[in-house]
Amino acid sequence: SALPTQPQPAALDWTRSMCQSLQPAFDRLGAPPQPDLGNLAATRQAYIDYLGTARNAAQQAIDQLPSVGAPPVDNGQQVLDNMRNRLIQLREDLDEALTQLNRADPNDVGATALAFGAAGNVLGAVGNRAQVLDDLAIDPELRAAIDQTPECQNLTGTDATTGTNQPTGSP
Repeated sequence: SALPTQPQPAALDWTRSMCQSLQPAFDRLGAPPQPDLGNLAATRQAYIDYLGTARNAAQQAIDQLPSVGAPPVDNGQQVLDNMRNRLIQLREDLDEALTQLNRADPNDVGATALAFGAAGNVLGAVGNRAQVLDDLAIDPELRAAIDQTPECQNLTGTDATTGTNQPTGSP
């Protein structure tokens, strides 16, 4: 079997910088609110607040990318562009979910439930932080660097060796 790719020091340094620069944005996300169908207005407001925070976090991550720059690999600019596009798509999805929730009549259980459903789908995508790093992992050297960088393991909350989510205590 082929030996795993050993990342160059420059790739490791870049990967560490990227994950460190994304960490503050991801730290702001926290856990989404739990819907309380007995109090739709409060739940709607909690979701609006959470989505707004998530949207700002996505924008913060987008704003950080230029300071880190493209990774030192052959297709580095493409890797960075893919990552940026994914974050922009996430921000636009969050904007759309916010618009739906703001439009939903809090007294209309059906409309509000639909808006919660749309928000929940987006929050699922937000929760899958590893997706953001998937774009980096297209490059074998960057994939190896991510696997060897504690900052990136912290960022995704996944075990890179298995790609599975590690439990973080009670739900």
